[in-house]
Amino acid sequence: MSRRDYYGFKRGRRGSTVFWIFFGIVAFAAIYFPFFGGNLRYQIGSTVSSIFSKIGSFLLFGGLILLSIGLIRIFTGGFKGIKTAVLGVMLIWVAITFFEPGIWGILTHGEAVPKGYH
Repeated sequence: MSRRDYYGFKRGRRGSTVFWIFFGIVAFAAIYFPFFGGNLRYQIGSTVSSIFSKIGSFLLFGGLILLSIGLIRIFTGGFKGIKTAVLGVMLIWVAITFFEPGIWGILTHGEAVPKGYH
């Protein structure tokens, strides 16, 4: 039994599938972008921004929990919780970078960063 018979497909079939996928993407771009391309850019941007904002919220929540556990361990058992508290602070710092730039500006130097291209 040859390898071609074992996998059950012919050799030239993959090239035609790639061609039709590429053709579909080009046809979509040629029809959709001239009419709605600008709106699509802002829709994708707002979607990605909301995804990063949610990730930042989860990281902030986890960082606050770790920080509080670390502080409780420091106050109750000596300096055993320093590592947990530092990890919580680092997680909060990473979470801040996932938020919108306006929140980053308020937290770092007191005034919001203006929106737009920088």
